[in-house]
Amino acid sequence: ILNVYREQSGNVFLSDLTVKNADTLYELNPTFNKIINSYTLTVPNDVDKVDIEATAEHNLTTIAGTGEKELKTGINKFNITTTAEDGSTEVYTVVITREKSNDATLKTLDVLEGVISPEFDKDTTSYQVEVAPGITSLQMNIETTSNKAVYKVVGNSGFKVGENTVNIVVTAENGNKKTYTIKVVRKASENTYLNLLTTDK
Repeated sequence: ILNVYREQSGNVFLSDLTVKNADTLYELNPTFNKIINSYTLTVPNDVDKVDIEATAEHNLTTIAGTGEKELKTGINKFNITTTAEDGSTEVYTVVITREKSNDATLKTLDVLEGVISPEFDKDTTSYQVEVAPGITSLQMNIETTSNKAVYKVVGNSGFKVGENTVNIVVTAENGNKKTYTIKVVRKASENTYLNLLTTDK
């Protein structure tokens, strides 16, 4: 009787490794080579998930760690582990940097004491509003487009009769800034009564 034993494969290499989002295929750095284990790439902030796909060089090698991956802002590290038929393993690492948001726009800008002109648009940065004589500051409803952005209101107090300037400075996650300006025109009092004057006789 002749017994033939086939040696188990120890091939742990990948033949292909890709990262994509929908129809966009991202370029690995360095370019994929089966003997290189570590790769990096950068994606825009609006990409919050990717698909990592891999193909083994040997058909009996198994792969773990691929599939859809959610991305947080900043650095995301993913390990793809191959296991050969004989139990040998190898780890390929992909480090994906999701860029910080550069969105410094406002989604909402409403003024309680009047109606801003022109009508609010996130790409328009200059507005005007007329307010009643007794108004010394604005109550505003402000919302940023990106939940990673913050804003600061400057000049919203002590209005005098005539023109006043209120600035809303929005800072994006990456430090990018955008300033929205409201020219506040405070009307003069319509009270024309004179105070009672007395003179000494």
